[in-house]
Parts: sequence; C-alpha cells; structure tokens
Amino acid sequence: MAKKISKNSRAARQYDLTDLAPKELQNLPRAENTDLTNIMIRTAAKNESLLEAKIRKKKDSKNKVSKKDFEKKIAKSVKIMEKERLERALNITNRLDGKIAKSISRAKYVQSSRKAGWDSINASIKKELLVQALEAEEEEKKNEEAEKEGDIEVDEMYDSAKIETTTEVKPQSVEPQNLFALLPLDTDE
Repeated sequence: MAKKISKNSRAARQYDLTDLAPKELQNLPRAENTDLTNIMIRTAAKNESLLEAKIRKKKDSKNKVSKKDFEKKIAKSVKIMEKERLERALNITNRLDGKIAKSISRAKYVQSSRKAGWDSINASIKKELLVQALEAEEEEKKNEEAEKEGDIEVDEMYDSAKIETTTEVKPQSVEPQNLFALLPLDTDE
C-alpha cells in the first residue's frame, strides 16, 4: 500500500503551485478597472512626494555656496578686516603722535634749560672778567702810586681814592677774549 502524501510535504507544495494556480485564474471572471479611488490616492501621494522633493532641493540649493554668494561673503569679510586694520592703525598713530609731541616738548625743555644754563654761565664769566680787569687796574695804580710816593700820606690818599673808586666805579666795556683762541693750535697734517 502506498503512503499518503502529507499536505505539508514538498511534493504537496509543488503540486499545489503547479496545478492550482492556473485553474483558479481560469475560473475567475476578468476584473475591470472601476476602482478609481485607489488610483487617485496613489497619484496624490506621488504628487506630494514630488513637491516635497522640489522644496527640499530649493532649500539645499540655498544652503549651497554659489560663486556669487561666495564672492560677496569674501568681499564683506575683506571690508570688515580692512576697517579693523584701519582702526588699529589710527589707534597706534594716535598713541605715536602723543609720544612724539611729548618727546618734542621734553627736548625743547632740555634745550632751553641748557641754553639758560649757558647764558647764566656766560653772564657770570663776563662779570668775573670785568671784576678781574678792574682789580688788575686798581693793583697797577696802587703799585705805581706806592712806588712814586712811598709815604704814608700817599697811602692815606690812596685809601681815600679807593673809597671813591669803589663808589663811583663805572664798568668799562672790556671785551672778553675768546678762550678758544688761547688754546694751542694742533693741526694734523
């Protein structure tokens, strides 16, 4: 006796696939395309997806850097950098101008103080030269009178003359000698 084919076996499955599918399709009536709602839903979904894709593409293109936008951004950044550099340069020049003005005023002060010092030194030297010249003249007069007279009376007269000269001494214009002219000439030849 032959064994029954179980319905879950491989042979049963192969038999069902080969024999049943064509028979069932032949018996069924042909379906007409009367269901339009399905088609409309699919087309609407397709149109929505196309619209969303188009919108996404526009957003992506806005996020992309085009050549013109890139050049505009670079030009803007260059202008900002130039402005910052100009501001820094102006700050530095303002600081330098202040420093220069201070140094010029210090130099003028030093020069004027040095000049004033030399002026006072020159004036004191002129006074000393005048005093020395007057003393030298007085000594010469004193020596000449002492040699001539040799008397006490002469000395008394000299003392009285000395008192008169000290009260009535008028400085004579004695030109001071150039002190550099007194130095020996050292010329390298």
